[in-house]
Amino acid sequence: MRAYGGLGQGFLYSNAEPRYAQKSVTFTGASGLGLAATNTVWFTVSGGAVIVRFIAGRVTTNLAGATATLTLGVVGSTSLFIGVTTATGLVTTADLWVSTTPTAAGIALPAATKDILCDTNIVSAVATANITSGVLVLDIVWEPLTDGATLVPA
Repeated sequence: MRAYGGLGQGFLYSNAEPRYAQKSVTFTGASGLGLAATNTVWFTVSGGAVIVRFIAGRVTTNLAGATATLTLGVVGSTSLFIGVTTATGLVTTADLWVSTTPTAAGIALPAATKDILCDTNIVSAVATANITSGVLVLDIVWEPLTDGATLVPA
């Protein structure tokens, strides 16, 4: 890895080509699929560190679940990418999830969803109440920072 910057802005750089992965989860309220106080593992990171160039969520079926909340992060920091979001706000009319406020049509990617270094699994955490239904898709572009590092849908 080498650090490179322009105009006072540094960023992480690797010699690897960017890679793309996607995972869809259908929430049911079961453990790992929307049960309160459990995590959903979206992507497994192994073999070293990766640079998340960007990560974004898209709703394909409205999420439901009373007062359920959802965050997106990594093991040990479950809101690294996106903080506490009311799950019932994740609907097909506000289908883009990159911040605590789901958005329709388009949004600039927030700093917390891009150029993040991690070496542990990417997870979402459900709190307050179960997410009982709905489908969320996560798209990620990433690069290995260390030789042998991988990121695959869980």
